[in-house]
Amino acid sequence: MSPRRAGSPGVSAPAGPGRSAGRRGLLLTSAEPGRRNRRTIDALVLALASFLCAWLTAVAAAAPSGDQDLADAARTLLGWAPAAWRASVIGAIAMASLVIVEAAVRRRWALVRDLSIALALVAGVGTALGRIVEAQWIPADAELFGLWGFPELRIAAVAAVVSVAGPELIRPVRLGAGLVAGLAALGLIALGAALPSAVLGAVALGLGVGALVRLVFGSAAGLPHVAEVNQALGDIGVQVRGLAPSARQRIGAADFTALDDGGRPLRIRVLGRDAQDTQRIARRWRALAYRDPPRQGSVGRLEQVEHEALATVLAGQAGVRTPEVATAALGPYGDALLVTRQPDSEPLESTPVADVHDAMLAGLWTGVVRLHAAGIAHGRLHAGNVVVADGECMIIDLAAATLGSPASARDTDVAELLVSTAALLGPERALRAALDGAGAPALAAALPYIQPAALTPHTRDRARAGKVKIAALR
Repeated sequence: MSPRRAGSPGVSAPAGPGRSAGRRGLLLTSAEPGRRNRRTIDALVLALASFLCAWLTAVAAAAPSGDQDLADAARTLLGWAPAAWRASVIGAIAMASLVIVEAAVRRRWALVRDLSIALALVAGVGTALGRIVEAQWIPADAELFGLWGFPELRIAAVAAVVSVAGPELIRPVRLGAGLVAGLAALGLIALGAALPSAVLGAVALGLGVGALVRLVFGSAAGLPHVAEVNQALGDIGVQVRGLAPSARQRIGAADFTALDDGGRPLRIRVLGRDAQDTQRIARRWRALAYRDPPRQGSVGRLEQVEHEALATVLAGQAGVRTPEVATAALGPYGDALLVTRQPDSEPLESTPVADVHDAMLAGLWTGVVRLHAAGIAHGRLHAGNVVVADGECMIIDLAAATLGSPASARDTDVAELLVSTAALLGPERALRAALDGAGAPALAAALPYIQPAALTPHTRDRARAGKVKIAALR
């Protein structure tokens, strides 16, 4: 979404936790607490960059003469302005240095940490790749415009800084940083200070390291600004106060919490292009991995929120305790929004075991039985998608739900929830609750799916952390 001025007519300004924590600086945008999430596109960039690094390393090691011929041709064509190329290289290094300095001066410690880790990775991975190409590769004694070898660490460092800090740079600086870095990469080839494979490998290394850091720690690119979400909600007729990023974020979507005019808690999911890409990848992976029956799923952003809203409403009509859907609509800038009324409670998987009562578990499994009786499979039915409100369990996040689901999808739900609750409560108590709530026939049908391959990564991780032996549970 494109930013608009907060406080426009009919829209309440961000308040409370959603306010920016600091003013915009020379290079960096204002800080906003909680505005970090992970993006699917970073995983794709990391995979592509890793492939390019490996391929270019092989090229640099196997065909140095061809690489040199390309460098000579580029120097002949572009070497007519050495002063300008030197200025571009110095400008790129200076720009990256200023970003680091401003992050430290403004005490943006999370960004400082990310940049430090990225530069350390560039140095470590770059050294390993360099020694694959040349056993005695040591660039430390080289001059600023000397030939440093493969990969070109000057460009790799700049690319890593721009990749990591990009979401937190003001727009003119972000656009200018990419341009200056590109000119610097071209300039080193034109000056004869780098071979083409070294520069391309450096760009891949820098972008790959940046994507890895953003995947591990998240980035501001994963969440739109509170003011933008506030404006979009106002444009679709939803007035809120206290809008702030949720403490629990998921890859592919941005979650916010707020209060409506009556003081009731709201949850707002914002789906942008990354959510659409995530949905496509998930559908194609599942089709390849599990050979699911051909069913058309929602792909577009608006279709995704409409599908989740419909599944939530139908589940509620079947007697399942689910959130109340307030609206599902496309915002003015292309992002889709789903607004539900639900408490901002901790998920079941974060609830102390002593506070998880048998009646609570019985109500949860009763809800699952009703959900499946309505022909709906949740798709991600683990304890992280169950919240505790007023002592009862509420099933949330039906984004991956299947309407008119096959038996295999419903059986997978049972297996998922059984393993997830076993990680929380222990196998014996979880199994007893499942037998009492779902019945032995449902568990018998779910037996083939009580295996790691059929579970979501979230549940596999929880089972591993909880030392649940899935084979023994089956």
